[in-house]
Amino acid sequence: METLETLLNVSKLNDYVIRILGQNPGKFTLQGTNTYLIGRHPPFILVDTGEGRDEFLPLLEATLRQPRTQSTPYSNCLVSDIIITHRHRDHFGGLPSVLELLKRIHMEGNADADLVRPRIHKYPSPPKSESLSHESDLQSILSSLPTSTYIPSSAGSPIHDLWESQNFVTSDGTVSLTVLHTPGHTPDSICLLLRDLTDVDEQPNSLFTADSVLGQGTAVFEDLSTYLESLQRLLSLHEERNVKASFKAVYPGHGPVVADGPQLISTYIRHRREREDQIVGVLSRPVATQKGELVGKLGDTWTIWAIVGEIYKEYPENLWLPAAHGVGLHLRKLERDGRTRCLGGESINQRWTLLPKV
Repeated sequence: METLETLLNVSKLNDYVIRILGQNPGKFTLQGTNTYLIGRHPPFILVDTGEGRDEFLPLLEATLRQPRTQSTPYSNCLVSDIIITHRHRDHFGGLPSVLELLKRIHMEGNADADLVRPRIHKYPSPPKSESLSHESDLQSILSSLPTSTYIPSSAGSPIHDLWESQNFVTSDGTVSLTVLHTPGHTPDSICLLLRDLTDVDEQPNSLFTADSVLGQGTAVFEDLSTYLESLQRLLSLHEERNVKASFKAVYPGHGPVVADGPQLISTYIRHRREREDQIVGVLSRPVATQKGELVGKLGDTWTIWAIVGEIYKEYPENLWLPAAHGVGLHLRKLERDGRTRCLGGESINQRWTLLPKV
């Protein structure tokens, strides 16, 4: 019998998607990382593994052990593929414990049968990556995995590299997942287009968005230009009205399911454009000191902190520092667009000026 805890943390979203919370709630993870089991019966495809909290394993185990109404010949394979959506630890940190769980369940009832080990998949990060700590963390975990718990790639790596438009189909041929490379949140971020292949009425597909689009609030990003390009690409998929590519519901990496994903993505894009317009508006004005005196000797340059003080003046100052990071990314995008120039300085004291439109 399911406990109240299981019912609150495990949700059957439809006939072939089960969401299990990673048990790591927080300021940036909302109610926790969403992990997803895809398929009508084993072997499932698992999307993300949480960060490795002990409380997550019993929930995943109870879900995997749940009796199925349909018999299946795959008793020695509960999960065929594990897809990691990007390089942040709260999405891959649970790999060691999940793999050990799958092996343990198999050994209990199938000790004499060969264990069909899962493949681990992730989109490759670019060779020169700014977030080296994330890459180091991931490599440390991958190097610790016993080779008896996964199927290595042809190169001997624990990771099988994902590629754009790669297609996964569940073992019974009823559900497919198509890989969409959507950099911006991180360079290796992906979304997964979910199709029910048995749907004769051709209802809209769904989209797993990981941290590119959240169920609540707005997402953070490492590169605003590529992030906006990715969002626009996702929106274009819907607007093309292609039955195989369009989508409606969004299954995010954090937060609740979003019934109208395209509308939310449009809101994300509009919000970023509005913030950009605000920054350009501030840069267009002379710099004012705290005494109200105008300062124009440096060509009306503004520091990031001064821009934040203008845009977020109605907000508590304890929110200004995280806001400064976003403003800095907006300024970098504007610089790439030929609208701004950095005149030196470090961190929040970096000085920026607006360039005339060409």
